[in-house]
Amino acid sequence: MRQTLLFLGWAAAMIIFFTTLGAALPAVAKQDPDLTLSKTNDTNTNTNSTRINLHLTCETSWASPTYSEISGLLDILNAKKGVCIQKNSVGSKCTTIASFIGADAGLCGSPKWSVNCIVFAWAIDMIRKGCGNDDMQRAGGTWLFGELKGVLF
Repeated sequence: MRQTLLFLGWAAAMIIFFTTLGAALPAVAKQDPDLTLSKTNDTNTNTNSTRINLHLTCETSWASPTYSEISGLLDILNAKKGVCIQKNSVGSKCTTIASFIGADAGLCGSPKWSVNCIVFAWAIDMIRKGCGNDDMQRAGGTWLFGELKGVLF
């Protein structure tokens, strides 16, 4: 009897924990089956293609870019063609793809991995929409593309 009550107590605690944790986590966006992540070699030819998992993490603060700065940044990103490549193999392992006033968009992760620039711009817009704080008029966060992370900072 004591073991049964102990088990039920742990089960109830786990249910409460995961219910609370689940409510605090950001929603995972729908995955577009056509999104792929590519690793390129020195000649920029695809050597690997992977299905990607998408995930949004919000990190909005007063240091985050303003909505107007993000709009200018999105204009720059939407004009980019081709692929955006993470080229930095040392330190932060992040490459800034575009900047506008106080807004920056970067790719972090394994060097030479890339994502279509249009998809990258879309991810930055999803960070703005999903992490935006209307009272602060700011947004910041990350979007996970499997091996790469898109960062709005």
